[in-house]
Amino acid sequence: MRALVELTELRQKCLRLEDAQRRSAAFEQAHAAVQRILTIADEEIEQAIKTAITQLAALAADYYGRLIRGSPFTDVELVYKHARSGQVEFSLTFDGRHPGVSPPQRTMSTSHLNALGLALHLARLKLDVQPWRTLSSTTLSTASTLPIGKGSPASSSRSSQTGK
Repeated sequence: MRALVELTELRQKCLRLEDAQRRSAAFEQAHAAVQRILTIADEEIEQAIKTAITQLAALAADYYGRLIRGSPFTDVELVYKHARSGQVEFSLTFDGRHPGVSPPQRTMSTSHLNALGLALHLARLKLDVQPWRTLSSTTLSTASTLPIGKGSPASSSRSSQTGK
């Protein structure tokens, strides 16, 4: 009788082990699928970043060339750095003989760095959608349709203008 009880317990343990192994295999398959999806997403994100950086860098280099004529710094580009957690840095050629100078603070004067920053800012303004323009026009149109009542900011500004 005791052997029968032990056999039943052993059978239940085997069933639990098989169930655990099935769940483990399913989790491993799900993990592998998630890893593949993550890899694909990372590659697509990196490609989108590189495309955006390429456009921005070309425009920034053009603006920098216009701001600083005859500069010893050429081939200005933005480089995506994996080693720096995906940061973007400027890279440039100094004096036509030293390519890949990065970061530019090592060799550029303050005025050249300021021109580079301004070139980047202008390039971003040209390429980026500027939601503040939409926001300000929406805010102004909303403000002009608000009722003017006693104590509202618009009524207090009008009363101060009229002297009341």
